Amino acid sequence: MRFDSRPDSTQALGPTTDLLLIMKNSGAGVNVTVLAVLAKNAPGIDRQSAFPVGKPLEVEFMSDDCKVVAKPTPLDFWKLVQKTKDGGAVFGGAAVISHADLQRMAKLQKLQITDNFSNSIRDFSISTNLSVKKLAGGAEILVRTKAVR
Repeated sequence: MRFDSRPDSTQALGPTTDLLLIMKNSGAGVNVTVLAVLAKNAPGIDRQSAFPVGKPLEVEFMSDDCKVVAKPTPLDFWKLVQKTKDGGAVFGGAAVISHADLQRMAKLQKLQITDNFSNSIRDFSISTNLSVKKLAGGAEILVRTKAVR
């Protein structure tokens, strides 16, 4: 997948940063791939080396009252996935959540993701309120087909 144009399932975090979440059934539950797409003019892009490459993906999903709904188990470390043609970068990592966690997330009217980045790299943060517009339907499909892989 090339990131030189914005996929439909991408959520804009601002004019220079996008977030892409990909959920897929696995034997352990639901694999969650998190991609941070930074444009060449994104804050801090000149210090990409500060991005937490090699550190575990430690995201949390929270309700609108800041209660943790799901704390995925890291499967992979943050890594540089690709550099874009325009000088930007795509960083990604992977984690797994249970189907029960996904069902809890799908019932919420508002859902937040936090990346637990340190203050020194907050300009790379993907922490935001997520769109839940299609989450319930997608979660239902993943739960219903979890035995079929």
